[in-house]
Amino acid sequence: ISVSASDSDGEIASVRFYLDGELLGESVTAPYEWQWPAEGVGQHSIYAQATDNEGSVTVSDSVSFEVIQPNLVPEVFWLAPSDASQFVQGETIELQVDAYDSDGSIDRVEYYAGTELIGSVSAAPYDLSWLPSTIGVYQIHAEAFDNQGAKGTSDVISIGVGASVPDNQVTLQDGLSGYSGTRDSYLDRYFSGANRGAKEELIGRESSLYTNRMLVRFAIYQSEGGPVPDGAHIESAVLMVYKATAYDHIYAARRLLLDWDEANVDWNEAAIGVPWSAGGASAEGMDVGIDVSEQGSIGWSAGWLEIDVTVSVQAMSGGAANYGWLLDSQGGNRNLKRFRSREYAA
Repeated sequence: ISVSASDSDGEIASVRFYLDGELLGESVTAPYEWQWPAEGVGQHSIYAQATDNEGSVTVSDSVSFEVIQPNLVPEVFWLAPSDASQFVQGETIELQVDAYDSDGSIDRVEYYAGTELIGSVSAAPYDLSWLPSTIGVYQIHAEAFDNQGAKGTSDVISIGVGASVPDNQVTLQDGLSGYSGTRDSYLDRYFSGANRGAKEELIGRESSLYTNRMLVRFAIYQSEGGPVPDGAHIESAVLMVYKATAYDHIYAARRLLLDWDEANVDWNEAAIGVPWSAGGASAEGMDVGIDVSEQGSIGWSAGWLEIDVTVSVQAMSGGAANYGWLLDSQGGNRNLKRFRSREYAA
């Protein structure tokens, strides 16, 4: 708030500002200004009162104005699809959001793949049918505009679009159909600096002193040397490791979050100069994922340990890094168990 005040036969001693008849503030030096944070929605009036050095007072005209409610940004939330969803090329994807404006109305919702506008909807329900032109991983978000032009933006979700794998199934095993993309090793707590990447066996053992933890990784997608097209629609995936000795156990396949080198990994380091956050790759959220829901059990006799890893492999198809899995003990016999590694001759 600013006024101009002068006195032809003296000087201005002060200027007082009144809001709705109440004293708001006083300025005693030019420029005669006062800052007010525009509180109180509705009609208001303001005037100024100048006093000179002899006490004479002059009051300005009153100015009326209105304080209005600021326009709130609309909100927009995803309904479908969920993050990391997978689709097959040629499949129409239904994009669905809910948009809401608390102080007005929604004018339109725009959908974007990256920075490219892929469609706009001007009436509820704000659904858009979208047919991607190529395979790949798309970062999708929606923007809602209200009747005053304010914009709200949704979270970004990742969508994978890929071709179906020929015959809808592929087996990844070193030596099978020319495949050589397996990497495995085990971590040895007692010999913490020892690398076991060239061994013909993987050892699982759970004790206070002799603890061994198994690591496995497969090159799955074409960009990492595997046979599956990047962004392929994954319906199911099973991790299988053969146990050659006795003792039953339950394992969780926990996604590794740190890249590791088969030729150098040990209890302390994932690779040369790259330490695990905690020994044995045991730091949740840093070395391994928190989720332990992908589990499988193996009986007393020799046989295949099978773990459904569909969720993990779908996440990798959606852009998550593929560093393989740590086979983490979840219960059972704690004695030494020998599994076949990729180097096993048979």
